[in-house]
Amino acid sequence: MDYGYYLHASIYAWRNRKMTPATYTCITMLLGDLRKVGVDRDDIVIIAVDKGRSWRKDKDSEYKSSRKAKKKKQKDIPWKDMYASFDKLLDQLDAYTPWHVIELWSMEADDIISYGVRYFKDKRCVICSVDSDFEQLFALDNVQIYSPHPKRKCYKEPPKNPASILAKKIQKEVSDDLISPVLTDEDYNRRHLIINLMKLPDDIEKRIEEQIKFLPTKEFEINKLPFRNLHSRFENIYEKDKVITFEKSMQRLERKKEKKKKEKKDG
Repeated sequence: MDYGYYLHASIYAWRNRKMTPATYTCITMLLGDLRKVGVDRDDIVIIAVDKGRSWRKDKDSEYKSSRKAKKKKQKDIPWKDMYASFDKLLDQLDAYTPWHVIELWSMEADDIISYGVRYFKDKRCVICSVDSDFEQLFALDNVQIYSPHPKRKCYKEPPKNPASILAKKIQKEVSDDLISPVLTDEDYNRRHLIINLMKLPDDIEKRIEEQIKFLPTKEFEINKLPFRNLHSRFENIYEKDKVITFEKSMQRLERKKEKKKKEKKDG
């Protein structure tokens, strides 16, 4: 689970309903998506977290450089207090649930998820994120991607040629995260290193492996978790009445495609 998405989506939701704590919204989103994905008690749930200055900034100083300025303009959001409350929530989830919070200095959630799905290559791995960078990982047979975006709430359709995704992302001139253009071979190699989730630098992968290979067995201590009115929902994630299967998602996406075709034809 890509914690950065849940954190920021919850904070932006808070702007419209400030009576509801952003951390409360975050928990409801996490629980809701786990229930839709369909988890069993022996499944490994990893919450992947960004921590500190990304190692990618050492390769490209302009990597994600526009984000800080954008946050400064959002003066109605107390970012420091928000981040502190979400750090506390992470500590609580790590201490009182069977889930595993993984955060390593200079790492992004992308790194943890990238290595995790390759480390657990013999298990079905479901990535919960809206980040399109993860679509590279469709090249792995064990990977599925569930989009928690409110307008989707279903699995993404694997592309016909997932191996081409990385090349397309490198060729794309600029984005909010990648401002530096690709003009030379050196630029290309740097962009490849930054974007490639199929293989991370050796030292990065080694650090993640050290963290991920010894995940302790844990149990719920639900009474110690925040927001008592949500306590019953933690155990409810194992019920199967809300599960959205991959097959159902593909059927839903196919209906959307057919609807668009019809609208285009009629229009």
